[in-house]
Formats: sequence, C-alpha cells, structure tokens
Amino acid sequence: MEAVLKDRPGASNTALIVVTHDGKPHSDDVLACAILKYLFNRISVTRTRRHTTGDIFIDVGGIYDGVKHFDHHQNSFDQRWSDEYAEKMASAGLIWKTFHRDYLLKVAKDHGLEALIDCDATVDLLANKIYNDYVYAVDADDNGLCRYEGLPNAFVDTTTIKYRLNNLIAGPVTLDKAYMTMVDRITEEFALYTRFIIAKWLVSLNNIRQAILDRFSVHESGHVIRHDSNVPLDVLYQLERDLNAEILFIMSNSNDEWRLKTVTVEGEAFVNRKSFPEEWGGLRNEELSEIAEIPLIFCHANVFLVVSESEESLQQVLEVVL
Repeated sequence: MEAVLKDRPGASNTALIVVTHDGKPHSDDVLACAILKYLFNRISVTRTRRHTTGDIFIDVGGIYDGVKHFDHHQNSFDQRWSDEYAEKMASAGLIWKTFHRDYLLKVAKDHGLEALIDCDATVDLLANKIYNDYVYAVDADDNGLCRYEGLPNAFVDTTTIKYRLNNLIAGPVTLDKAYMTMVDRITEEFALYTRFIIAKWLVSLNNIRQAILDRFSVHESGHVIRHDSNVPLDVLYQLERDLNAEILFIMSNSNDEWRLKTVTVEGEAFVNRKSFPEEWGGLRNEELSEIAEIPLIFCHANVFLVVSESEESLQQVLEVVL
C-alpha cells in the first residue's frame, strides 16, 4: 500500500486513479477495483486500452510487477497463489496477493476486531481462506476453467459476480455506469464477507482447535468433541488434518438439552461417518428409551442426531456406537 501512495503527494485528499480495460467488464477486474475502493476509500476508474496515466493498472497493459501493474494476459505471466494451485491468477488474485494484509487489517480495525489478528500466521491463514473460498472462483472463471463439479479443473462459483454483472449490462445503463454500480456492490459485499471470516470463522477455528485438543477428556476414544456452538465442517475437516484426528460425533449442550450429532463424510453432505442404530430412527421419549435401554428424548429419522436430558445418557450412547 505504501508503494502505491509514496509517489502521490496529498494522496489522502485525492481519489486513487485505477485504469482497467474498456469493453465488456469482467468479474476479476470488478473485484480488484472493489478491494482497492475499500482500502483507499476513493477511486476513480478509467476504462480504456489506450496509453494513459494512472496509479494502478488492472487487467490491462501487458505488465505485472505487483506494485502498479496487475495484468495477467502476457506470455511471460506465471503467477499462482501458491504451489497448491495449478492455475494462474487473474487480476483479482493479483490485487489480493499484494493488498490482502492491508485489507484484512483495515476490515479488522473498522469493526473492532484488531485483537483477533495477532500475528503474521493469522494474516496468512485468513488470506488463504478468502482466496480459496471467494477470490479463486473469480480468477478461475476469467481463466476459462469449468464451473461444473466432477469435470477436470472444475471450480465452484461462490460469488455470482459474473451473472449479476451481466444483468446490469443488459439494463438501460451505460457499461461504465453498470461497472461502477457493480464495483460499489462488491466493495460492500466483500468487506462484509471478510468481516465474517475474521469475526466468525477465525473464532470458530480457534475454539474448535481447542475442542479437538481436549477430545480425550470427552471420550477415551478421541473421536468425540464437546462444542456448544455451531461447528463449520470445513473448519473441522481442516483441523482434523492439521491435528491428525478423526471426529465422529459432536456433543453439545443448550438450555439443559444435550445433543450428540454425527459428522458427515467430507464432500458427502448426507453420508454419516458413523450413524446411530437404525432402529432408533424417528423414535421419541419412552419408546426410544425402551429400545435403546438409555434415557433419551429423540433420535432423528436419519439417525444423525440424538437428544437427551443428560451428558451421562450420551456417554451411554457412545458406548453403544463406539
């Protein structure tokens, strides 16, 4: 960020001049502009392929230097987010790569979350999460990858920027007006998404990591965690790999109601790693307690959830299923 501002006297009082290509707008330069608009507060976008002056050039010019020029169309371009990605980045990823630290810190400061970003490792963790779950889809689409799962080089579009942009273009406004309308929308949307990742996902990650470390105090098998809030499964799966653990059940307590829930197979939303007995499915209270020989309130028909009035009952359930 400092590298962009150092040659701009009075930069805080003037808009950052961003140059991108004219013609049909693309999702990657829209997201790139949105990141810059939030970070620098004000930007002025010039959409042209002709030689002109500017502070940052996005998706145009045939140059990438990671400071002022962020094009990815030249033959010499070979930038990837990390070695884990086979595909090259587009302009959204390039802007995120250079400015993610400043962006994350600004979002955290704007929402009173500075204490959560306590070290470089946390910045890297958040940047990787956001690239993988949001920015990568925009880069992949611009680079012509397939968005249908199961096919080679497929990706999942979590942003729908392309479709919303196309709807604006089809309306009665100019391309430039449609472009800036979309930039404004994504500026707000991406900042809110980033806030969620910091305030919710990161906190969940830390809490679930501790729950996994404490798993043997819940059950001697090490396959059960206690966590009274929602457990995002993508976080759980990643932490399992990091901590060499396999979690089969999540135990929780809310309003004096104890729950034991199965964990699904990664990538299979409706396949349990370990289910409760089929004959328990859909039963309640006395009928369930009689067949299970354990005091229970409810078992879901798809045998992924059991509810009881006490932790002791759930421990008895674990002895049955484990």
